Amino acid sequence: MAAVYSDGPLGVFALSGAHASLVWYNTPNDVKRLLALDDDAFSRALHDQFPSCLGKIDAILERGFFPLRRQHAHRYVDDGVALVGDAAHMIHPLAGQGVNIGFLDAAALSACLLDAQDHSDFYSMAWLARYEKERRHPNLLMMQSMDFFYRAFSNRVLPIKLLRNIGLGVAGRLPFAKEHVMRLAMGIEGRLPELSRRVG
Repeated sequence: MAAVYSDGPLGVFALSGAHASLVWYNTPNDVKRLLALDDDAFSRALHDQFPSCLGKIDAILERGFFPLRRQHAHRYVDDGVALVGDAAHMIHPLAGQGVNIGFLDAAALSACLLDAQDHSDFYSMAWLARYEKERRHPNLLMMQSMDFFYRAFSNRVLPIKLLRNIGLGVAGRLPFAKEHVMRLAMGIEGRLPELSRRVG
C-alpha cells in the first residue's frame, strides 16, 4: 500500500490508564483507505505518522471518522432556550478549543441565570440576551483564529510557508507574545465570564 500522509495536524488526547485518543486529520480519500486497513496495517500507519515518543500501540479499540466543518448559530437564545457549547458553535479542533469555549459559555449562562434567579421570567429573552451578547463575539473570534492557523499551517505554497516560519521564529523570541498566545489558548486570557475567573 502507498504511504498515507497526514493532510493536517495530528492530535493525542490522554485518557485513563494507558489509553489515548488519537486524532488524524486527512483527506476524504485517504480516510477511506485508512478505514479499509486491517488492525495490523492501520497500526503500522499510525506508527509511521505519530511521534515515536508515544511508544508502541498495543491495541486499537475503535476507529471512527467525521467531516470537519465550521458552524455558528445565528442566535444563541430565545424565550426559554439557550444554546451552549457545540450546540451553538462547531470549531476546527486544531487546538482543542471547542471544549474550552463551551465551558466559558456555561459559565456565562450560569452567571446570567444566577442574576435572574429571583425573577419569575428568568428564562426570558430579557435575561438570556446578556449571555448571547457576552459570548457570541468571543466565540466567533476564536473560530476565525483557529481557521487562520489551520490554513496557515496546512498551506504548502512556498511563500506562505516562509512567512509562517519567519513569524513563528519572531514570536518564539518574544516571551511576552508566546505567553499571551498560550494564555488565550488555555482560555485564561481576555474577557472571561466572572464564574470562570473565580475557578481559575
